[in-house]
Amino acid sequence: MKESVYEVSSSVETIVSFSQQQVQNIGQTSSQSQEVAAIAEETSVGAEEVNAVIKEQLYLMKEVSNVAKYLAEQAEQLKFTIQRFKL
Repeated sequence: MKESVYEVSSSVETIVSFSQQQVQNIGQTSSQSQEVAAIAEETSVGAEEVNAVIKEQLYLMKEVSNVAKYLAEQAEQLKFTIQRFKL
């Protein structure tokens, strides 16, 4: 009987030790998950910033295209005007 009590006690100590290791592992996993979530959030913010810059560049490219068309039209008008004054 005494030996059985010691075996049970030893088993309980082993279980407690394993349980403490599990709690520690769960804590580490939780911490790592939080780090991954923070990195994902930073990546998301970075992607949104890149998207905003791309939209701004697209807008500017359209503006440059409009200005180029306007200048081409003005050049054609100037060419027509100059041709009227040829000697």
